[in-house]
Amino acid sequence: MLDRLAKELRLTALIQDDVELTPEEIAEGKSPSRWVLLSRDGRATASFASEGRWQRLDGRLGGDLWTGEE
Repeated sequence: MLDRLAKELRLTALIQDDVELTPEEIAEGKSPSRWVLLSRDGRATASFASEGRWQRLDGRLGGDLWTGEE
């Protein structure tokens, strides 16, 4: 849904899944997580996009945006 919203609002959207945890991280209380980065300025996300851990969201995941209108 966030990918469609970002596309509709013309935002740059990146996603990262942080799910592969070490036993030490689990023992410290870390939980699997999913991070989404949204920005109006694509230049601000360029360093994240080049890391390789982040994937671009481009609206292809589908689903309709809820607008509250019938």
